[in-house]
Amino acid sequence: MTPPVAVIDTNVVVSGLLTGEPVSPTAVVLDGMLRGRFTYLLSLELLAEYRQVLLRPRIRRRHGLAAPDVESVLTELALNGSLQDPPRVTGAVPDFRRPAPVGPAAERSGRGAGHR
Repeated sequence: MTPPVAVIDTNVVVSGLLTGEPVSPTAVVLDGMLRGRFTYLLSLELLAEYRQVLLRPRIRRRHGLAAPDVESVLTELALNGSLQDPPRVTGAVPDFRRPAPVGPAAERSGRGAGHR
């Protein structure tokens, strides 16, 4: 059986650095990433987003890391993760945040309940 693979949201990485509780879920996830305990995917875009958010002045004041320390964390994450380009999306992407239209509206939009 193939082990599960994760994509870790930026908020989880930031929260893992900000929390004072080493047993909090976000701290446990970040620690697992830094120690290479599970498989997670990264892209250059995601690493850039991690960097951008971790270097925001308001966030830096809270985690207390200097820019070189943030780079060290990002390097460790990059070394332990699996770097992959996200798949390119072609065509329209359905908007799953809203319920599918029902009735005549569904017929006009082509997004009826069975379309998902």
